[in-house]
Order: sequence, then C-alpha cells, then structure tokens
Amino acid sequence: MTQTVADLEVLFSDEASARKALRKDEVVAVLKGSFGPGRTPYLQTVKFPGGTELRLKFVNVVKQILNSKGKEVPGKESFLSYLEVTVMPAGKKGFYFTTDVTQVVWAPSKSKAEVKHATAIAALTEFATSLGIDLTGPGAWHTVYSQSY
Repeated sequence: MTQTVADLEVLFSDEASARKALRKDEVVAVLKGSFGPGRTPYLQTVKFPGGTELRLKFVNVVKQILNSKGKEVPGKESFLSYLEVTVMPAGKKGFYFTTDVTQVVWAPSKSKAEVKHATAIAALTEFATSLGIDLTGPGAWHTVYSQSY
C-alpha cells in the first residue's frame, strides 16, 4: 500500500500507469491536500521529491454556433468539460492526457443540455474536492467561451 507522496512518483512515470493511478482511492487519499496553485489560477500542481511534477487543469468550454450573418442560432450551444492531466517526469519526456470528457450538444432542449453539462461539472468538482482542490473560487476553472459559424 502506498504511504507517502514520494512513493507515488513511480506510479506517474509513464502514461499507462498514471491513467490508472489517478483514480485509485489510496492514491487520491495520499495526494489530498498536496496540490498548490501553478503558473495560472486554474492550474493545480504537485511536485514530487524526485522532481516529477503533476499538473491538473479543469476545463469548461461553452461554444455558441452563429449563422452566416453572425447571429446566434438559438439552441445550438455546445458544452464540453474535461480534466487535463500533465505529467513531467524527472529526466524523461513529459506527457498529458484528458479524462472525464463530457460533450453535450444541444439535446432535445437547451435546458436538458445545460442539466447534463452541470452534472458533468459537478462530477469533476467532486473529484477535485476529494483531492483537496477548491473549484468554487474565481479562476479555478479554465473556462473558454467560443463561437463558430
């Protein structure tokens, strides 16, 4: 059984083991409270004693669809949320992967799409809370608003 943050470093040395390790209850319990702010408010990082760095970015994308005249097409919004995990192993090439990807394109109604999106955001928030990360403050999410024709 993993006991300390230092013991976890080997689990995050390659992508396959990192993907599995991130969701294990014992790993989450050891990492809880270890994350601190990164270079930006929405980047959460933990640095292991051996030099490996683990970065988490919680992303929320809201996309509006516009017609050829630049007017919003009602009911064509697209919502996307995911967790981006970047691992910078000491002395090795870094890697990243995304997990918990949920994309909701206007369901039978806009309100149903918004409910599905809110559910996905709540699940990511719950996972962040289990790691000791607070996503309720301003700038905690990497939020992107975009438009396309």
